[in-house]
Amino acid sequence: MKKSIFVAVLTLLAFDASAQESMSSPAASGGNSLGAGQWSLSMSIPAGGNPYAAGAFGLWYGLGPEMNLGINVGLGIDTAPEEDVFNLLLAPALKYYFAPGSEITPFFIGQLNLGVTTVGDDAIDFGLLAGFGAEWFVTPIFSVAGYTGIGIDILRPNETDPFRLGTFTSGFSAQLYF
Repeated sequence: MKKSIFVAVLTLLAFDASAQESMSSPAASGGNSLGAGQWSLSMSIPAGGNPYAAGAFGLWYGLGPEMNLGINVGLGIDTAPEEDVFNLLLAPALKYYFAPGSEITPFFIGQLNLGVTTVGDDAIDFGLLAGFGAEWFVTPIFSVAGYTGIGIDILRPNETDPFRLGTFTSGFSAQLYF
């Protein structure tokens, strides 16, 4: 019981300190933390038709209020009865926000997907993603985002046709700005 109360008090103090910090920042007046020099961490969860958005973590840097540059890193482990498969993803990305001053901010996204897969012999994946979405700033420093678009796989391992066009490529992520 004492541990639960202690954790609850610490959580309340952390939220209070975070609220005081965010209210004193210039970003709070715009409803979000988009701006030059702003860093953010993101975590994406698996979404339909996009193997590159499956559990990736990202580090983003604000080039200005309209543009964020990021790198997503993902690690996938699949334990199939035949063999274990490991996937590593490195995906540089660029987001362009075309209405950056509000709590709900639409954006365009472009991403280059580079992956290494251990399926039999080690293989390399290469693909591109282009899409549009929206980011909702729940608080000035925390947001959730979703997007949909087109994914083009130019090089796929162990496939007879190395080229594939995915017309429904989507992703969902959460961001923490600092």
